[in-house]
Amino acid sequence: AGRASPCARLNLNVTRMLHCLGWRRPSSASAVAALTVAVIGTSHAHLRTDDNAVPACSLNGVRNTPTGLCQCDPGWRGSDCGVLSLGPAPLGGVYAYGKPFETTSWGGVALFDNVTGIHHLYVTEIGGKACGLHAWQGQSTVTHATASSELGPFTKVGVAIPHQAHNPQAFLWGGKVYIFHIGSGVSQGDLKACNESLPPSDPKDPPNSCNAQPTTCPLAPAPYLMKKSSCISDSPCNATHCDCGPVLASGEGCETLASCLAAGVASCDADPECHGVTIRGDCQSDAGKKWQTHKGGLDATVANSDWVAYTKPSSLPSARLESLRSPIAPPPSTGSALHVASAFDAPFVPVLPPPPKCNNPTPSVHPNGTLFLACTWTLHSAPRPEGPWVEVGPIKPFNGSATPNGHWEDPFLFFDRRGGWHILSHVYATVPYPVNPVAGHAFSVDGLNWTFSSTQPYTNAVARVDGTTEMFATLERPKLMFNDPADPHRPTALFNGASPVWDSSNHSDPCHQCGYCAHCKVTSCARGNTANLDWTYTLGRPVMAK
Repeated sequence: AGRASPCARLNLNVTRMLHCLGWRRPSSASAVAALTVAVIGTSHAHLRTDDNAVPACSLNGVRNTPTGLCQCDPGWRGSDCGVLSLGPAPLGGVYAYGKPFETTSWGGVALFDNVTGIHHLYVTEIGGKACGLHAWQGQSTVTHATASSELGPFTKVGVAIPHQAHNPQAFLWGGKVYIFHIGSGVSQGDLKACNESLPPSDPKDPPNSCNAQPTTCPLAPAPYLMKKSSCISDSPCNATHCDCGPVLASGEGCETLASCLAAGVASCDADPECHGVTIRGDCQSDAGKKWQTHKGGLDATVANSDWVAYTKPSSLPSARLESLRSPIAPPPSTGSALHVASAFDAPFVPVLPPPPKCNNPTPSVHPNGTLFLACTWTLHSAPRPEGPWVEVGPIKPFNGSATPNGHWEDPFLFFDRRGGWHILSHVYATVPYPVNPVAGHAFSVDGLNWTFSSTQPYTNAVARVDGTTEMFATLERPKLMFNDPADPHRPTALFNGASPVWDSSNHSDPCHQCGYCAHCKVTSCARGNTANLDWTYTLGRPVMAK
């Protein structure tokens, strides 16, 4: 390995380093990226062992010369310093742990306000009544919650970023709070109710929703039209009950939603004052179906339930009729995958123009002051969160080998005290148990040449403070907290999205209902499975200094 350049020894940020190395405003973004590569390469030459060897001790420690053994940094252990020193987890989770499906969350990151002593959690929460993680792609929100302790429990303050916003990566920069996330954070329709429940624990219990498959909402008979805005969803029949005016007639005891609709239409056809019909289908069982006829319009004004609305075209003005024929156009998109707030309790607004397209963005500030953004799997850099951003290069194993243990996703980028690069990742395999990796650790001396370690930093076995051990189908969306003011590069806590599915009575395959363990988090009736297993929560554990 070559020695660090005089510029590297100055510990400058990327912009000043480029000037030091002779940079004079290159003509393209690719030229900037090339110079950035040169900077991060020369800045960390002192970490290399030689040109071909894997860096020692996973870059989480140093090798003792006389013994050849690794001396691990605080927070890490193992012969290669590749395992997190995790302490027992508090009982439950760090946020909204309680009755399944009352709240479903899926990982987040907590920032510490050293002025007030309050910890601020920005966490994925699935919106909609009793929705599990299967709805994450359309109903994820970023919730802001607070606690006096790093491991909570956290209390909800409010919605920081509306749907669709998932996998928040919050960080501080210039006294402001920034959040990178998946999605644009622009609400383009109401959240739909899911009305999920857990499978019965006793065979004598009533059937759950999958034993009575939800029925698709019946199409409107001519000349009626089905409401196509926020007043209705498609299937199952979870919708918003519309304010359809006074109820003229009602009936219940229908065997099917279609028979309910037929009865309501017959009643409405016989009443000149009737402008529409609503039907209710309880998607949790065959019970609860009923119909009502109404005198009035179809304005959605009340909270989620599972009513479906139909109207007579002749009873509405032409403009109102046209609005029912096709979905209401969403508002203009002013969203972004990056939001900023001036303070912890201030509202978040989109940063425009948005950052580069990036799957699961994870930002981190290098010790030299440069902001980097890792995606799945590319690296970008910028002088500040607003940009301009340039692509540095791919994130891949330096020797061209395949990533070990399975498929890697959900990167979390961080730097150690010596300037080494690290990514904590979720790892999974799409084969049945007992193959069930959950985590991976990649590291690099320069951000360009990476080692993807076969050592898992943690497994799916979680020790609790009461002395028990709990097994999880999967632990994903890993995020480390660094809240030790005396040692800002020491990890102090690990947060994960946790899927608590584990059938301990089935020793050969505790995830047998899911196909493979990582799939349990979205196993649900809505996806054609036999049970709702997609309630998840956010788990927190301390990282011990020793």
